[in-house]
Amino acid sequence: MNTLRALCHHRMVAGVMMIGIAILLTQPVHAQRPSLADLQAQIDNLQGPLDPEVAQVRTALDLLPEFQQAVARHFWETGEAPANRTEAHLTATGNDTNTNYISSVNIFNGTIVVTFGNYADALITTKTLTFTPYETPDLTIIWRCGAEPQPINTALLGTAGGGTTAAYVTPTIPPSTYSDPCILASQAGNQNDVIRAQVSEGITLAAAAMASVAETFANSGEAPINRAAAGMTAAPTDTGGHYVTGIAVTNGTITITYGNKPTKPSRVKLSA
Repeated sequence: MNTLRALCHHRMVAGVMMIGIAILLTQPVHAQRPSLADLQAQIDNLQGPLDPEVAQVRTALDLLPEFQQAVARHFWETGEAPANRTEAHLTATGNDTNTNYISSVNIFNGTIVVTFGNYADALITTKTLTFTPYETPDLTIIWRCGAEPQPINTALLGTAGGGTTAAYVTPTIPPSTYSDPCILASQAGNQNDVIRAQVSEGITLAAAAMASVAETFANSGEAPINRAAAGMTAAPTDTGGHYVTGIAVTNGTITITYGNKPTKPSRVKLSA
């Protein structure tokens, strides 16, 4: 609809220009001819201002970069879509983000939901526009605006990780109010950043084991032969996370085994 409206507009503008040129060429020299400025004013008047609700919906795009980055950061660190604002490291309440025309911005399983209100036009008050994240094989995040088609060759964010997956939320604002075009910047994935984030989880989980090994050595002068000797539970799998399947202790050496949902299973050894 927006594309058709734009095409009609361009044809109308071209028509005005052709009529203006014909007037300039056919009028007698002594006649009062319209200036180019007059013609441009006619074109501007033909276009007219944006409908209020369309202009107000466009303001939502100004708020999105912060939320896009928050969703992307959680995905690259955990392999999952954030379930809500809190998981995306934002304040918990959607009403904490509001403007003259927007009453709240929420996150539902990775999808950003903008609700219009306050001084918004009656056509969009209490209505929502949604922005749904999808992932590509190289971990680039592509955003779907409202009811536009799903981006090709993508899956809902978090699909590959097997955890919380983004959920498409149907927008309720009329399609005629969408920005034309409704385009959001994609966020390129960085495999090295993803791997570093996953490895860092293991280092964090191993901190307790490192402290236990150090304490055992300080008390006995010997390295603990296993987890039990270090005062920990016996099974390595008792310590795990999103990407870590277990942490073992063997003669003071701590071995972190990665599995669950990592980019590739691996082991990291930390020697005491």
